[in-house]
Amino acid sequence: MRHRILNVLAAASIAVALTGTPANAGGTFLTSDDHADEVVGKFLTDADYTLMIEGLEFKDIEFDWGWVKTPDGKVKKIKALGFDAKSYKTVRIPPVQDFSDSLSPELAAKVHESFERAVKSLGLEVVAPDAKDAGLELGVAIIDLKREKTYAYVAMIDPYIKLEIRLKDAKTGENLLLVRNRAHSETPESAALRCASEMMKFLRQ
Repeated sequence: MRHRILNVLAAASIAVALTGTPANAGGTFLTSDDHADEVVGKFLTDADYTLMIEGLEFKDIEFDWGWVKTPDGKVKKIKALGFDAKSYKTVRIPPVQDFSDSLSPELAAKVHESFERAVKSLGLEVVAPDAKDAGLELGVAIIDLKREKTYAYVAMIDPYIKLEIRLKDAKTGENLLLVRNRAHSETPESAALRCASEMMKFLRQ
């Protein structure tokens, strides 16, 4: 327990250093029940989670949890983004990491393809995953999924995929967008495409 408390305090200190303001103890993913109950720390870290608020929303696109760079540092009632993704011109996308129990060697490749299509729609050129001159780096990880429809009480739960996303300036390492989101559709693969499409709309200027 003491180790856990120290980790939370350290992550909060990092948030202060990055943003100039303390983490919102009542509204970040780090302090949420979701963080306590779900698979965490496989891709994004506690330092990221302490920045991420519930219901990150911009232009009618909403993610379960997220953070984004804005001109005024505020991530609620966002009026504008603090960067133009298209201006970076190129993006590298490392192989998608799969921390789920899918056991499908093709799933990560299909998720990668969905996000590649999304960034191309933003006007970005996708370069090699190890390209040192890329403008942006888009990292994606599969955290969980469900392939079958199930019934819970009076509601039906469609298949879903849960993803973590990190978009950063490839040259400086500065984070631009952090997301943890569960998307539903007919299959996890189509849910990933939906999430990629929503990211594209969120970032489009």
